[in-house]
Amino acid sequence: TVANDRLVVRLEPPDSFDPTRSAYKVCSYGGTNMYDESHYFISRSLVLAKYAAPPPPTPPPSSPPPSPTPADALALSKPRMSTGHSTTFAEKFLAKVTDGKSKTFGKSKKNKNPWFSAKVTLENQQPVRSVTVTRDTKNKPSKAKKYLDGFEVWVGKKAGEKAVKCGGPFAWSKIKKGPVTTPCDSAKSKHRYVTIILPGTRKTLAFGEIEVR
Repeated sequence: TVANDRLVVRLEPPDSFDPTRSAYKVCSYGGTNMYDESHYFISRSLVLAKYAAPPPPTPPPSSPPPSPTPADALALSKPRMSTGHSTTFAEKFLAKVTDGKSKTFGKSKKNKNPWFSAKVTLENQQPVRSVTVTRDTKNKPSKAKKYLDGFEVWVGKKAGEKAVKCGGPFAWSKIKKGPVTTPCDSAKSKHRYVTIILPGTRKTLAFGEIEVR
């Protein structure tokens, strides 16, 4: 083979080769008749003191292990909302906050401590691990702030029940940066409802997306 303008020759001697007594002559050929020895020019002697088989080819690097995929969001059903909201209204709210688009947000009526609840379909009776809420991105930040600044996340055995607090109140400085995820470390498998509440009088609750894992 030729590498870096140098001719590299690998010689593989026969089984009877004695490396302590044998030698090869390295020649170059400059003629057209390979049997005419006058055309071979000895350039140097090559003494094979020790012969070793060529190393096996280096195996290609192994692919890194695949990154663990996040658990799928749990299904939500049977939505309910605070006083003054019908079941149909709550169902439309749920559809908007689970469609994967933060611009199609759900919005409550103005109320005291408005809340939204939905039942979680648990996998293998494992409790809720976390809840992620994303502000609506259709309205200007100044308006979105009024709808979500100070919200809290709770879980309970029924809609609207505040049995275990997952997190909050969350400040707008955190909400405006993107989705807010809060763990629910103290939740039990009996806490099948997740509730988002906005404490205060004459408040309107609105947000773009909710994911429960």
